[in-house]
Amino acid sequence: MSVASLLFSVLSTVWRAAMVTAVRLIFGFVALLGASSTACQPSALAVTPSEGAFRGGDQLRISGQGFAGRGPLVVYVCQRSAKAIVIENDRLIRIRTPRADVAGSCELTLHFAGDEDIVVKDAFTYREPVTDLPIDAFDRLSAPVASP
Repeated sequence: MSVASLLFSVLSTVWRAAMVTAVRLIFGFVALLGASSTACQPSALAVTPSEGAFRGGDQLRISGQGFAGRGPLVVYVCQRSAKAIVIENDRLIRIRTPRADVAGSCELTLHFAGDEDIVVKDAFTYREPVTDLPIDAFDRLSAPVASP
């Protein structure tokens, strides 16, 4: 056996082993991607704070998993569309609450385009609107002064 044929045989064996390893890595990675996409369905576990003002505008933190990379998101609080929706990362969404129609407890719905809705029952409570506000220090200072 010549040196050239021996070298060719060794290189062919090394090449074949490298290709088999590469194919195994690729198929393993594809299988891992497939497993993670089915195992990591979005879910909402916690909404904080759990109550806020009737007028809306409170910032809520929605904690869970599987939020990133799901496409457009609409969040409903008491069936009203939330404002300023930001998917911070795979486990956190921030929103601003819309103005309430009625005070009380309601559900929060996450609607990812082309995916099932995630509904969190009794996730948020709108407090009764306050009508008789006490006069604060600013109001006292800015009130007109009666002349003697």
